[in-house]
Amino acid sequence: MVEKKEHNAKVTSSRTLKLSKDQTFAMYKNKEQELNKITSKIKEVETLLTEVIKSKQTLKEIKKSKSQDKILINVGAGILVECEVTNRDIAKITLPGNIMVDKDINVIIKDIESREEELNKLRADFMKNYNQTVQAIKTFSYALNQLSKIEQKNKSPSEMDNVN
Repeated sequence: MVEKKEHNAKVTSSRTLKLSKDQTFAMYKNKEQELNKITSKIKEVETLLTEVIKSKQTLKEIKKSKSQDKILINVGAGILVECEVTNRDIAKITLPGNIMVDKDINVIIKDIESREEELNKLRADFMKNYNQTVQAIKTFSYALNQLSKIEQKNKSPSEMDNVN
């Protein structure tokens, strides 16, 4: 049996759960799956964060550009198109349903900064959850290791001969 102590931050007492090796292994596997999901979510958030930061930087550079400056627009598949900046104050944004509206670049930048802040908070929450899950996996791994050692000690010499 494995003892696992759970601590509740609000209550100073703790309780002990006794788990069998199978239960401990199941908990370990469950935490591994949880860790994989969290890792995937972190990657998604970081991808969005990178996109948001690049958008913000690009809009700030466009805002600073001079009239008739030319910029390269990446249209995908390694294709770039040279364009002139004719309006440095307004950009078009798409809304659901492929509706395009004009919006002040400064307002867009503020919106992006707000989204960036939200994504950073979300990433921090996921990282906290990630670290807690890693710690739980280490605890279960240690418990499984200890159980294996106990099983090895409890095996009779004849059983050990059968293994070899």
